[in-house]
Amino acid sequence: GLHIGALQSLQPEDLPPSRVVLRDTNVTAVPASGAPAAVSVLGASELTLDGGHITGGRAAGVAAMQGAVVHLQRATIRRGDAPAGGAVPGGAVPGGFGPGGFGPGGFGPGGFGPVLDGWYGVDVSGSSVELAQSIVEAPELGAAIRVGRGARVTVSGGSLSAPHGNVIETGGARRFAPQAAPLSITLQAGAHAQGKALLYRVLPEPVKLTLTGGADAQGDIVATELPSIPGTSIGPLDVALASQARWTGATRAVDSLSIDNATWVMTDNSNVGALRLASDGSVDFQQPAEAGRFKVLTVNTLAGSGLFRMNVFADLGLSDKLVVMQDASGQHRLWVRNSGSEPASANTLLLVQTPLGSAATFTLANKDGKVDIGTYRYRLAANGNGQWSLVGAKAPPAPKPAPQPGPQPPQPPQPQPEAPAPQPPAGRELSAAANAAVNTGGVGLASTLWYAESNALSKR
Repeated sequence: GLHIGALQSLQPEDLPPSRVVLRDTNVTAVPASGAPAAVSVLGASELTLDGGHITGGRAAGVAAMQGAVVHLQRATIRRGDAPAGGAVPGGAVPGGFGPGGFGPGGFGPGGFGPVLDGWYGVDVSGSSVELAQSIVEAPELGAAIRVGRGARVTVSGGSLSAPHGNVIETGGARRFAPQAAPLSITLQAGAHAQGKALLYRVLPEPVKLTLTGGADAQGDIVATELPSIPGTSIGPLDVALASQARWTGATRAVDSLSIDNATWVMTDNSNVGALRLASDGSVDFQQPAEAGRFKVLTVNTLAGSGLFRMNVFADLGLSDKLVVMQDASGQHRLWVRNSGSEPASANTLLLVQTPLGSAATFTLANKDGKVDIGTYRYRLAANGNGQWSLVGAKAPPAPKPAPQPGPQPPQPPQPQPEAPAPQPPAGRELSAAANAAVNTGGVGLASTLWYAESNALSKR
């Protein structure tokens, strides 16, 4: 392997600075060496690697500690065939993978805990690492990047991959420091990240995760239950999505989430402390794979102005829901897609619940501010108690009858016209498809309207 800087037993101020620049260089740590990392950069040292491969290391591909600065450009980091420290035969570790996967918020039955003793592509503590157009691949037991206290990581382009683990992990409890600096991770310039967990939080230090510039990340943001230590507090976990970035996943661990001209595709029930949207920022409730599996987003506060794409299944009276617990403000839009047909009853379909007296307003982003569900159209209405629901749209008022002409002389008998086409029940507005049928008329429309009404009655 490659070691830059003095031994870790020295204090940071004692470490002699070094600056190394490598181009198109391959570095491999052979298993027999027992090297903890294929490349180690310590103290005030700086490494720039432009092109090449880094392979192996007992615990990590690249380790940056104690104030180091690392620039990796067009680099590929993989474990290779070297066994990772802590791995046991069969691909399992205590508290590791098991059937059932995991859910947002941390541990779950049969789930997995942090990969504390696996292999890390990049291991950063108290240092700065920049990756540009680089590839980091983590094995089954590991994470692409582990960040310890005071770490700053920027990923521009390239990819981070941990299909069976964590893309980013905040480190083990052994790295805890009572007054440690915040952790900062930024994915930008089209960077791609994919894992079961996008971020797994283990440390209590403040964490700021930013996705910007078209970055695309997949995986949940989760946290283990952090220990309560006298004299310390758990810092916030803040996430920012901006400039056409996209995050696909769920969370119950984020304290604040801002979405500015970006998208969050929510894959499961989620909780967020403060949610703020701006510049067409959107929350897209992922379409359910099967009927009945709808999602609820619960936030303490909602602010700004944004778009929520939500799903309803009118047949069963089910829908995604947005629930605001403390305060809601701003002007927001809902775009509703229906996967069912006729509603089971004439009852309203609740989409948004806000505290009584909140200033937030919601409108339908669907065409004409209405959504077609089966035969009829529905609009969004507030009930005055903080609830916003879909209700049947009223048909536009009929035009006033034309004035009757005065008496006319008797006319010879005329052929009787055909019976007029059936009309919908008074007061209800037809959907676009039903309106098209009205324009053509005929028996088909009559049967359609009869079926819609009888179907709704049979479900009550």
